[in-house]
Amino acid sequence: GGLPPPDASSCSQPVQASGSPEHACLAVRRASWSAGRSPVVVASAPPQLRMPAPKRRRAPRGSASPKTGGGSRAPPVAVAQDEDEDVNSEDISGEVRDDELAGSADDDEAENDEPGWEEEPEDDEDVADKRLRIAREYLARVQQDVADRRGDDAGEEEDEDGVSAELQRDNLEDAGRLQRQIARLVDTTQAQHEMRFHRTQQLPVTSVALTRDESTCYVGSKDGTILQVDIESGQRRKFVSSYLDATEGKQRKQQKGKGRIPRDINSVAVSDDGTMVASAHSSGLVCVWDSRSGQRVARFPGHRGRVSCVKFREGTRTLYSGSYDRTVKVWSCDELAYIDTLYGHESEVLAIDCLRRERPVSVGRDRTCRLWKIQESSHLVLRAPAVASSIECCCMVNGQMWVTGAEDGSLSLWSMLKRKPVYTVEMAHSSDSHGTAAGYACAWVSSLAMCRGSDVVASGAGDGFVRLWQLKDSNASMEPLLALPCRGFVNSLAVSRSCRFLVA
Repeated sequence: GGLPPPDASSCSQPVQASGSPEHACLAVRRASWSAGRSPVVVASAPPQLRMPAPKRRRAPRGSASPKTGGGSRAPPVAVAQDEDEDVNSEDISGEVRDDELAGSADDDEAENDEPGWEEEPEDDEDVADKRLRIAREYLARVQQDVADRRGDDAGEEEDEDGVSAELQRDNLEDAGRLQRQIARLVDTTQAQHEMRFHRTQQLPVTSVALTRDESTCYVGSKDGTILQVDIESGQRRKFVSSYLDATEGKQRKQQKGKGRIPRDINSVAVSDDGTMVASAHSSGLVCVWDSRSGQRVARFPGHRGRVSCVKFREGTRTLYSGSYDRTVKVWSCDELAYIDTLYGHESEVLAIDCLRRERPVSVGRDRTCRLWKIQESSHLVLRAPAVASSIECCCMVNGQMWVTGAEDGSLSLWSMLKRKPVYTVEMAHSSDSHGTAAGYACAWVSSLAMCRGSDVVASGAGDGFVRLWQLKDSNASMEPLLALPCRGFVNSLAVSRSCRFLVA
């Protein structure tokens, strides 16, 4: 439409019969869009068929007619064709051959190479279709897992019951309300418990963290190193061989004579996928390490005081850190960037814990537990009794309940629905020297750990035992379950998800 007729002399090869004159015009137009080269016209026409000339525009009124103006109309150029070649009737009728389809595909690729060309997505899947597809894939995966566990002998009804139970379990776990009753399966016979002791770093151990698959443990120490320990074989690898880099070395040189720059690691945490390890340093840094290479991938200098605790949000790479500067900071380890700062504590933040929801719990020397509702930009404040001087540690039971250990030796169970503790065990780690200064120091509850999704809680102090507790009466009370001997002060605890072992 409106294109000038091609010149027969410009054709580089004999014209092949492939369609109507309109097809020839379209072929010329498509070739003229290609990347700057002169088009090779391949057109076809029946014998004695002429290409239509461009339409002439009507002259405006008052102007001379082309006929009277002496202008002559140029005859249309006929398209030549070999006499020996037969004309296919199907080609004349307008059907496109395979070689033309290939040629048009090449032309389309040439068009896509043009600057400013944006390829349209082939998949027109909307949000509802995508959700449906993901749900079907998830259901097929759950069915396959259930079938693999039950074997070929199971019937269809048993498979359906297994799939329903698995879906319900996953739903409760995502909501943070899953609780397995495994305390009754714990062997209370101390003679049958196997214990292993490992000499790790040169200075005292401050924190331990277990991977989700229970295969590796990461140990942080006051000497500024992180040790990677294989649970089964006991093989060890020094995760961080050198604490100081160029920037930190310059900082130490500037501070020379003004006091020692601490290099202690106060806390370590590992992501659920096991690829990232975070460490909290007394120098005010939060460092993120690649667990496979042992290299540091990020260094977050945001806190103005000693960083006391770090914790990954379950199922994500969102990191929470608490500091002596009375703040809780949120970091993104996917983007290696700072996200937000949570204010509210009136004194040092000592411990923090989080499940899948964006609602971490932090405790500190101000005798408060604070449940941060990040999406709502608010937080809930629960204050301990005046007897307790500070709350030292915490661990979450589910999305609404958590356990805390205090400096006065008390172990408390909290609920976000009540302002006061639901249940409290006074002097949970009592010793023979109870009533003396040494007795109070040994009873100081310094560490807590939870077997995720169960009714078993572990606590540590300086009385020479790691004590296990059972949550009873729908998480309304706690009872002692088992006491495992452990010399010295227990600074950190980690319990495996299967409750087969714990690390202190």
